[in-house]
Amino acid sequence: MQTIPSPLLAACLAFVLVALMMPGAARLWQRLGGRDDERSLRKIHSGQIPRVGGLVMALALGALFVIDASTDWLGGADVASRHGIVVGASGMAVIGLADDLFGLRPRSKLLLQAIVVAAAVYGGVRWEALERLFDRNLASLVLTGVFVLAVTNAINFVDGLDGLAGGNLAAGFLVVCASAWIPDTVPAEISWLACAAVGAVAGFLVFNRHPARVFMGDTGAYFLGFLLVAVLFEVRPSRPRMWLTHAAIPLLTLALPLLDMGLAVTRRAVRGQSVFVGDSDHVHHRLLARGFSHRASAAMLTGVALAFATLAYLTVVGASGQWTLVLALLLVATLCGLLGYHRVLLTEPTGTAARRRTRQRHALDQLRIQVAALCEEAGPSAGPAWWHRLREPLEAALVEAGVTGFDIEHGGVVVIQVGQPVQDWAWLALALPGDGTTRLRLRMDGGVVSLLRADQVEMLDGVVKALAGPRHGRRHPTETPTWTASVDQTPAQKIP
Repeated sequence: MQTIPSPLLAACLAFVLVALMMPGAARLWQRLGGRDDERSLRKIHSGQIPRVGGLVMALALGALFVIDASTDWLGGADVASRHGIVVGASGMAVIGLADDLFGLRPRSKLLLQAIVVAAAVYGGVRWEALERLFDRNLASLVLTGVFVLAVTNAINFVDGLDGLAGGNLAAGFLVVCASAWIPDTVPAEISWLACAAVGAVAGFLVFNRHPARVFMGDTGAYFLGFLLVAVLFEVRPSRPRMWLTHAAIPLLTLALPLLDMGLAVTRRAVRGQSVFVGDSDHVHHRLLARGFSHRASAAMLTGVALAFATLAYLTVVGASGQWTLVLALLLVATLCGLLGYHRVLLTEPTGTAARRRTRQRHALDQLRIQVAALCEEAGPSAGPAWWHRLREPLEAALVEAGVTGFDIEHGGVVVIQVGQPVQDWAWLALALPGDGTTRLRLRMDGGVVSLLRADQVEMLDGVVKALAGPRHGRRHPTETPTWTASVDQTPAQKIP
């Protein structure tokens, strides 16, 4: 006998639990020292916003699962897949929480995720469409694991605007919930879990609307990303069709995050960048650069996610997977064309990009070495002499970022000036600990930061991180040198 017999009731309880737990969890997160001290031009938000939303959603869904433990959720014919879902979602939540609290290296996170996904697939998570194509063999298991790993990280990729990742997740879980109305398409236990997840995400979005009061963090992105793809594997078309129709359901539902991740990997490879190095050229960055507001960008991309989800649902109710995939490809091509991604492959030969990246890495390495030496010798910024000794490697790095001139103002006095000052500058304000404010002001032919090429923004991001010192990316309180960085696109006054 079920303790929570109705999926709708499960959704309502999940919503209430998350909404009630979130304020207290956010306060506790801050009191325990949880911080967001990453130094990056890619950060769109400002201030210390708790990354506790994912943990609260995971705890709420876990509580509902324990309350409903008297059911046969872990029993029945598909007991193996249920075990795999529990193992994988729990493992992903732990990895995400560790990253939110301490900051893990990208390669370390990927390795840990691969271990969790392998355990989940071994535990029973299956993609029936691939098994119909390859049979249940090593190929189908490996491809299933790769797809789960890709989706889990793709959800994290789109978590760049307030409400965007939550909107994508809600659209995906709604496909499963709506499919439950069609007989023999979704197991009752899976529809119960999907409805509870929708309620939890809705409760989170109350606090994640722009301007967000909490973020889901990597905990939420990894936990819910894995959970979404795992329950989508359980959805079957209402009419028996070829394997492609079955495979189209998760592919269509997750088209937007997969597209964003695919574009990121492609452009970084073409530009000679590491796929593990973030940039400011995601879909939402391009919308912001074209003048759309934060709210409008998130709303448009959520609408696109709902459009893909609708195509997935049409596949479930009986539409041909081939036709829905064709419509999805047309939508993808239109989106890429409107945002200018078709120009990525036409910008320059890969060899040229690789040589430029080699120069940029060398310049950043020299700047990091000099900053480390100066910090060890004289502490973080001992005055104008500190900056004069840093001028040469800093100038070399900024030139590689496309900067045609810059100045450094220390204690109200311009101590370094390179190039001729002009009225309209894009500038960065870098606050030094203990000795007032030092301002690094940049002049760039590309204009304001949001209109620069992606490789220029990445290089500037690297300069900021190099100046911030070796502990710039940690999300807990940092040791000296502690810097804060912000972008101001208003025109600056001429230097006297």
